[in-house]
Amino acid sequence: MTVDVVVLDTETTGINAQSERIIEIGAIKLRENRPVSKFHTYVNPQGVRSQPGALAVHGITDDFLLDKPDFTAIYPAMVDFITGCQLVIHNAPFDVGFLDAELARVGYQAHVADVCEVIDTLLLARARFPGQKNNLDALCKRFGISNEHRTLHGALLDADLLAKVYIQMCVDQSDLLGSEGKASVGQPRSVSAAWIAPIQLVEATTEELDAHIEWMASLTSG
Repeated sequence: MTVDVVVLDTETTGINAQSERIIEIGAIKLRENRPVSKFHTYVNPQGVRSQPGALAVHGITDDFLLDKPDFTAIYPAMVDFITGCQLVIHNAPFDVGFLDAELARVGYQAHVADVCEVIDTLLLARARFPGQKNNLDALCKRFGISNEHRTLHGALLDADLLAKVYIQMCVDQSDLLGSEGKASVGQPRSVSAAWIAPIQLVEATTEELDAHIEWMASLTSG
């Protein structure tokens, strides 16, 4: 029986999992190389404000998060979504560290690695492409996956891109694609046909984009 793959990404208020908080989680479940469901939520960080550097990356404002559910409300559904799956994350220690810290705060008695297998695509990319850039943008370019719509980071948007990248990286692994998946990783092929329907993304509002542009301008004006 083929194990489902969940490709996951988070956005956070900063980089320290012990003092900062998760503010967005996006995940896409793949079964036999096709998306079958998704999990997406914003998370109220309960008074923890986004660091300037983090805000410049994701553009998710503190005001936008005020009416969003806290982690206590969303974690049961998230844990259910990933349990028993192969969990694919780019730079997994970062996201898993934040998820484990949030789970500990709500008294959950297990770690992410206790409920699913974690696969780090950054390690896979470094092994396949040593000495090259292996961030998500670089991998999208390498595999011919369009990311022109990615002006700001977003958890579901990045999970969608990473899912396509992961399929390309693993086209020669029969445990993911079956007997037909024998192409060389160095030979990009289209993965758009694998998507049954486009992932519905929650985009920033015009006001939020304007605020982000103003903030970016303030960083360079000093």
